[in-house]
Amino acid sequence: MNERDAVLLVEARSKSKSGKARQSREASNLSRGEVAAVVGVQESTVFRWEAGSRAPRGVPGVRYGRFLRLLEAQQ
Repeated sequence: MNERDAVLLVEARSKSKSGKARQSREASNLSRGEVAAVVGVQESTVFRWEAGSRAPRGVPGVRYGRFLRLLEAQQ
């Protein structure tokens, strides 16, 4: 994992824990299933990330962080 990916992962974890990830998804009128399809995980995984019961990890977590940045840039 390179430095840029590590930053994305840290951001994804922070946004998930704070509720900002869910807020960004809802503001973009996206379902958890749609986010899951883009990120490459199960819908239940996105649910757990948003609920704070699991933290984004690995490649999917980096993809999630990148996707959250994209959503925020469009808001």
